[in-house]
Amino acid sequence: MRTIGREAELERLRAALTRTDRHVVLIAGEGGVGKTHLLDVLAEETAAVRAYGTSAMAQVPLGAMAHLVAPTSLVLTAMVADVVRAVPDRGVLAVDDLDQCDEVSLGVALRVARDHGRTLVATVRTRDGVLPSVIATFAHDLGTEVVTLLAFSREDTDRFVQQLLDDVVDAGIVQEVWSRTGGNALFIAQVIGEARQSGTLHHSPAGWVSRGRLSVPIRLRHALLSRLAGSTGEAREVARMVASVGRMTLDEVERYGPSPAIDELVDNGVLIWDGPVLRFVHPLFAEVLWAEASPLVRRRLLRRHLAVARGAAAPDVVRIAVLGLDAGERPDPVGLLAAARLANAGGSAETARRLAAAAVEHGDGDVAGQAALVLAAALSELGRSAEAVDALQGTLERIEPGPLAIALAVTVHKLIVWGTFDLTAAAGALRAEARRYPDGAPMVRESFAIAEADSRIYAAQAHRARVILDGIDLANLPPVLSTLHATTRAHVLTHLGHTGEALDLVGATLQLALDQPHEVIPGTRDRLLTIASHAAREHGSYALAVEYGERSHDGALADGTVVGRAWGAVVASAAWGQVGDLDAAVLWARRALVAATACGMVDAERLAIAMLMMCAGSRGQAVAPELLDRLGALPAGVGFLRHHMPIAHAWAEFGAGRSGRARSLLRAGEHAAREVDARVAESWILHERVRMGDRDGVAARLVALDIDSPLAAARLRLVTALDDRDGASAAAAAEDFLELGAVLAAAEAAAEGARLLTGRAAAAARRRTSELAARIGSPTTPLLVGLPQDPLSRRERTVAELAADGASNAEIAERLHLSVRTVENHLSRVYAKLGVASRTDLAAIEWSPLNPPGPLRS
Repeated sequence: MRTIGREAELERLRAALTRTDRHVVLIAGEGGVGKTHLLDVLAEETAAVRAYGTSAMAQVPLGAMAHLVAPTSLVLTAMVADVVRAVPDRGVLAVDDLDQCDEVSLGVALRVARDHGRTLVATVRTRDGVLPSVIATFAHDLGTEVVTLLAFSREDTDRFVQQLLDDVVDAGIVQEVWSRTGGNALFIAQVIGEARQSGTLHHSPAGWVSRGRLSVPIRLRHALLSRLAGSTGEAREVARMVASVGRMTLDEVERYGPSPAIDELVDNGVLIWDGPVLRFVHPLFAEVLWAEASPLVRRRLLRRHLAVARGAAAPDVVRIAVLGLDAGERPDPVGLLAAARLANAGGSAETARRLAAAAVEHGDGDVAGQAALVLAAALSELGRSAEAVDALQGTLERIEPGPLAIALAVTVHKLIVWGTFDLTAAAGALRAEARRYPDGAPMVRESFAIAEADSRIYAAQAHRARVILDGIDLANLPPVLSTLHATTRAHVLTHLGHTGEALDLVGATLQLALDQPHEVIPGTRDRLLTIASHAAREHGSYALAVEYGERSHDGALADGTVVGRAWGAVVASAAWGQVGDLDAAVLWARRALVAATACGMVDAERLAIAMLMMCAGSRGQAVAPELLDRLGALPAGVGFLRHHMPIAHAWAEFGAGRSGRARSLLRAGEHAAREVDARVAESWILHERVRMGDRDGVAARLVALDIDSPLAAARLRLVTALDDRDGASAAAAAEDFLELGAVLAAAEAAAEGARLLTGRAAAAARRRTSELAARIGSPTTPLLVGLPQDPLSRRERTVAELAADGASNAEIAERLHLSVRTVENHLSRVYAKLGVASRTDLAAIEWSPLNPPGPLRS
């Protein structure tokens, strides 16, 4: 029986059941958090006797344990004796919903545990984290252990949903499920089950994607609404009032005036005070209750909230604007635009989209144009680039030439390039707008030049992009254009091999985007993080590359945006792949693939598949045919990481056993990168050639590239060492790679050193290879194949480990029933095989789990 997200709690429960001083073990938590599941696991493991408390039987003496009573037992004392006999000596009595048991069953359960040497394990439902009074009376006894289950975290929800669907799930689905269910395991399972049955969740070749908002199952809706059964009319009105906005602050509640109905709803487990916030016990409660309200009731409640919101000491502009739209008030385009900008800067893309769309619809002139920019940014981040382009082009037709029209045209260009990947259409959009301006018009040339440079770098024409950027006068550029210029320039510098300069520039620009979000184009933060991750990876700052990539993904996920999520996952996967953690690389590639598939981001989808191909081939495995079929079905792409593709195809060929074809593909990819001066891409391809045993001319080409990164230096040091057959330099290159965080490259360099060295130096290099490879799962790459994983025999290893722990030769001899001389001989061989000289060296070795990654020889 699998348990997801509750492993730590399950281990605590298992440990409690083994303790002789624990007679009662309680699994406590709110309804639906998974208490019964853990009880089932424990009952199965311990062959426990089961009993079940129910509210329907709560007034029947011994009703929860009636099935344990013999039919001939007619008096209560005999019945109790039957229950005690039903639980064997040192056995376990497992009771579900102990707090719902009748008084007699509860008393008997405690007696069985305390007086007869058995153990009681039971579930107990809490309310607001408080145990029922009938349980609290003994919950703090010394012989009682209470393990409390909290709602699932987002990470636990992710794992649980993956288990339910048995494949990769788009992170946006997980985010929606977690936020709407509050992490309640029962609700999660029901919502996912309903969505799967209705077809709202679709299983694509990439994984599970959503075709719309997930609905709440009818059974769950009825169960939630039944909580209001028997409530007063005032309580129902208050519940609907809270449902209309989801939650209310203490200040808001006070402004409405005190209401006994709130206390009634709290007492009945419908509402809960979470600090100064009044909310429903589960988010779905508000959603279900609001869906039951009539349009007239909704409008009346929303207008009441709107009046309170406007009277607040510090009015929330975004909330007032949303409430105004929901309440059917006459739209104010200026106010809607201001609120949309705030929502977009705060990362609320869907709210920004809605407010901006209303401002475009009801506004005109500059207001409509500015709102169209916000609308386009929000739509783009939600993965709806084609809609964003349509919105901008429709607005362009309504406004006069000028700075706003220029900004709209530049944004159209950017969206076409990064969203629909049509460079011809993007250039055409700029030309069409340029024809509306006289020669020399302020900011026109600069704006359109930056946009063109952006498309050039996306098309892998870095040198041409740099020439364009160098021709722009930066002196009078406004902050928005300065940021766009710096972002594009950092991207260009990375591709041309100036990775250190690129990292400095993108770091400063990123700080501006974080400190002054209103001064940059919306969506810049996530794109900057993507470019920063790329620059850090090519520079050799792998920890930073991973951090930037994952931050881009997680930030976009929190904002509800898709584009940043897909690209962030792509670069995070690439960073982990370069580290050599292929499991992490595959995880992030699958996340990128399912996000890109969900919103039609063809280039991101292609690159995610490329990473999966690299990881499979690096393990010596064939690529899944469905991935190759999907890749073949995608239209041709021009993405800025296009030079990943020959590497991916080469590793796919290698995994299929066609190493000659793999080397040919790498050479062709190297030539293609050289033609467009993609220096860092060429450097990577050259290193892949070395990894596949093809290093002819590599050293000379690495020198000619003149890349200013420690990664390039490590690559050059390795290939030079191999050309010179210098094993010591190869081993030193391994440490260079390791310092950068490139564990796989370090392991492979150490392996090459081991092949070139002899004696103890070779043994030390082999041991180093084994240690490094084990950190990343010992992948079977070409350079790691053929080296012994553990040179020690089983006896030698035992002697070495005892010596590493500080045991003397005499102590080892006595423990293993050997002579001291034999121990000395074993140690002598250990020193030679491992390339060490003393017990101190042995003590420095991480014996487990790094040594050995494979089985020992006897």
